[in-house]
Amino acid sequence: MNFDHKNLVGDSVVAQANLRILATSDLHMNLRAYDYLTETPLRTSGLSRLARVIAEARSEVGSDSCILLDNGDALQGAPMADTAAELPVSHDHPLAQVFNALDYDAVGLGNHDFDFGLEYLDTVSGEYAAPTLSSNFTSNSVQNISPWTILERRLPCSDGTPRTVRIGVLSVMPSQTMIWNSKALQGRADIAEMDAALGLMLPIIKNQGADVVVLLAHSGIGEVEPHKNAENAALHLARWSDVDAVIAGHSHGLFPDSASNPSHGLDPAFGTLNGTPAAMPGFGGSHLAVVDLGLRFENGSWSVMNHVSGLRAATDDADEDQVVLRATAKAHETTQHRLSRVVGQTNTKICSYFSLIKGGTDMAFAAEANRRAIVETLSGTEHAHLSILSSAAAYASGGHAGPTNYVSIDPGDVQDRDLKRLAPYQDNICASVLTGAQVKDWLERSAAIFTHLVPSSDDQDLILGDAPVFNFDILHGVEFTIDPTCPPRFSLEGQLLDEAAERIKGLSFAGRPIDPAARFVVASTNFRLSGGGFFAGCDPDSIIVRTEQTARDALSRMLKDDGARVYEGTSPWQFSPDLGVRARYYTSPDAVASLGNISAYAPVDLGLTSSKYQSLLLTL
Repeated sequence: MNFDHKNLVGDSVVAQANLRILATSDLHMNLRAYDYLTETPLRTSGLSRLARVIAEARSEVGSDSCILLDNGDALQGAPMADTAAELPVSHDHPLAQVFNALDYDAVGLGNHDFDFGLEYLDTVSGEYAAPTLSSNFTSNSVQNISPWTILERRLPCSDGTPRTVRIGVLSVMPSQTMIWNSKALQGRADIAEMDAALGLMLPIIKNQGADVVVLLAHSGIGEVEPHKNAENAALHLARWSDVDAVIAGHSHGLFPDSASNPSHGLDPAFGTLNGTPAAMPGFGGSHLAVVDLGLRFENGSWSVMNHVSGLRAATDDADEDQVVLRATAKAHETTQHRLSRVVGQTNTKICSYFSLIKGGTDMAFAAEANRRAIVETLSGTEHAHLSILSSAAAYASGGHAGPTNYVSIDPGDVQDRDLKRLAPYQDNICASVLTGAQVKDWLERSAAIFTHLVPSSDDQDLILGDAPVFNFDILHGVEFTIDPTCPPRFSLEGQLLDEAAERIKGLSFAGRPIDPAARFVVASTNFRLSGGGFFAGCDPDSIIVRTEQTARDALSRMLKDDGARVYEGTSPWQFSPDLGVRARYYTSPDAVASLGNISAYAPVDLGLTSSKYQSLLLTL
């Protein structure tokens, strides 16, 4: 749909009215402005802070001219989610209480909403006063999930006559959710490709009388013409002429973003994707999407004539919303108690400040825990003779979660909150068989997070700004170097960019170059080995072993066995030597006291960034 960005007040229309769309996305159960892992308040996120922003945005136009939506991944993420999932689901589930108290009008689904299983999702959804939606999900195992809904609002019009507008709401999520959550969904549900689902659902919702259609796209912005079944495709989905507004999500980004540059189909100044009003409100209750549609009523029908798209940030200017605090009080207390439980001891400092530049004890620890879980399971099987490699992703290395997303655990007691940072998801440990060539491509895929560095420049970041750090997934058991002055073989989304490109150098196993035809057992999680992140050799059919141990279970067991004492200073990789390049690296402010650990990079303290990261200039 093409929109005129001018104010068309002078047009000869029967009447005009305004509709405000408010939306959250990727809350991940951050219902309170509180970081349970560091036991500190959150100043710029949490639904208890954002609730004040929601109330203000509503009051400006009146509830009759406003709808409030959520765009998925609300049910899982923060420690309160795990606490709630360990208890019987009842009418007092904290998310249901908060959604109902804030008067949400519809709740879309994201991939992580299935992490605790279909029954759990269906039961909690049944507690929402608002309908739960997914337009590309089908299952006979649920009762409380619908493909669409139509909301009605009685809008004040410019001629003094109020009129009813019917707002259709659709919701889609990546079809890869079937892979990422195969344990919960395989054989019990189906998730269609997003674009195909819209082609089926848009005519239906229009035939049911929707005057305006809002698409909840639990998908990052992506490209104008993405590859088939793209995970991030909101820009592409926005091209449908019957879609009047898009709420994007999943990738935890911000749109409109003043720091972004216009590109084909993407206009951050007007807040449009392919000409359609759009917004993406970040992560964890950091922002509220506000899309105002100027509507025209003529000859008995409504159309969109102009719009304003924007984001409003959560701040600590005002107290947290008391309604949200009361609704989460019991879960808050229980969560704090559970996270304080001692789950084991470590004789080694476990730290992630520099895991993206030299490896870290956090990743070595996680990789060894995964390896042990698979060694036990492989014993006596046809694959027992194969060498085992084990993966570990850099979950606790900043990224979109911010500068507090690091671990630094001193020798001594380890609490449950420490394990939740090292293993934030309830993924089970699995194993697949990969060839030496696939191992190389796995590592090339991980190395996609690095900027293509230029030796003659000091004004460059080491890590790409929009890189998901959890896709820096290193295989332990091999040795290699990474050369970021070479172009990447893969994009951040896992697409092959240049088959000839090589950032991984000197890949070896047991001191010898790896044969591309060699076979290895790779221990990782069901998310990764089922295809999450598009790593080489990973799909559900490739998995040879599925354990009942979660990554967190394996970490806890290892702490009890030997206290992680053997993993200090171990790393399978380093940067290629003497590259002669300088680049900025961002890490925790607390890392300044440990700069001696990276003295080989001659770190220069550049101070704190506006987002409170510690900036270091490194020489590689």
